[in-house]
Amino acid sequence: MVLQWGNPMERLRITFNNTISEPMGFYRLGLVGKPHVGEMVTFCPDPDWAVMRLGKARGWLVSGSCPGNLAPFLKTIVAVAGQTVVYSANGVCIVGGECLPHSAPKARSWLGNTAIPHYPFGTYSIPRGMVWLYGTVSPWSLDSRYYGPVSMDRLLHSAQPLLTWK
Repeated sequence: MVLQWGNPMERLRITFNNTISEPMGFYRLGLVGKPHVGEMVTFCPDPDWAVMRLGKARGWLVSGSCPGNLAPFLKTIVAVAGQTVVYSANGVCIVGGECLPHSAPKARSWLGNTAIPHYPFGTYSIPRGMVWLYGTVSPWSLDSRYYGPVSMDRLLHSAQPLLTWK
């Protein structure tokens, strides 16, 4: 008889974030209820978004369980249905709230050799069933600046920090 334990972190609903978008460390995964501003979530990016196609071609993204063999992303919700986001070359501002630090989109990759497509600048009222996502730690985070509002259908889990560091 062979015992198969599987991945104990999966059984405990714990994931490890080793990206620059949110603090590195361990997160407990829970059910996504009614998403709210400030909630951290994991989600599956759309492999057809221009920045995902580019990231995959350039080797910027790791493989995972999401469509297109992409790994889930970890981001923070900064706007929900009914809120307004003003997005410009200067960054992202939530109407009635504050402008987000280091949220100006990058025009070129960190090596400077690749143009990075971003979501069109404008003022957006977040529609029902959508959220605006943001990487709170790094100005290089691939967040809604590059793909716009995200359908709540793409959200996998809420994520609570257990042990993190920057």
